[in-house]
Amino acid sequence: MNKKTGIEDYPGMDSMGGRSPAAGPIEWRWENCQKVPAHPYTCGWCGNSTSSGEGYKSTEKLTQLLSVQLHIMFIRICTACKRPSIMEMVRDDHGPRDYGRLSSELCYINGVFPRGSRGKPIRGLPADVKKIYMESGWCLANNAPTAAVMLCRKLLMHISVSKGAEQNKKYIEYVDFLQKKSYIPPDVQEWADRVRNIGNEANHELKPVDRKDAEDIFDFMEMLMKFVYEFPHRMKSGKGT
Repeated sequence: MNKKTGIEDYPGMDSMGGRSPAAGPIEWRWENCQKVPAHPYTCGWCGNSTSSGEGYKSTEKLTQLLSVQLHIMFIRICTACKRPSIMEMVRDDHGPRDYGRLSSELCYINGVFPRGSRGKPIRGLPADVKKIYMESGWCLANNAPTAAVMLCRKLLMHISVSKGAEQNKKYIEYVDFLQKKSYIPPDVQEWADRVRNIGNEANHELKPVDRKDAEDIFDFMEMLMKFVYEFPHRMKSGKGT
């Protein structure tokens, strides 16, 4: 189990070249690894927050000629799982720069790959709900909003069935089920309609889903799962505060 996320099988590990945690940890040994300026980031493989100071560095050819470092690419080695992440760091000014100070306030991270799931750990989730939730978060974090919404649609169906709805029903019937059973709070009923409409568009129309819409749907699903699963779980476990 991952200590940071609480996820037993972190979605995406196998598809990205890793293996199930059940197989035991791998002791990675990186050849000719360099010391690089440490910078905090979240490892997309294991979900841990780290500030790796070892890896590899590459600088744009043009900036090397001008002795001005604008875009610097790093391969950073996670201190927890020892897997590599690609990080692009960018200068926000054009003055001369000391390589040893790249991680200061004058530089920012332009991108990290792989990115971790956008989903935050939620207590009390059934295994199937947890897996789909984390997968949808991976899609959203990696710029696949349409796929994220389609998984949120599937997630809502699983939530409904876990609370007593019959299987093999239409999507709209699962939304109606959650509304009628008051699993969706009254003041956010309009959000349920938005989930219904955007979910239908993602599944049946050619138009791709806007990222902002996908983020809103994902945030709504997080709220719903806390309401349906986490708070009852915390009360039962004596951690209601």
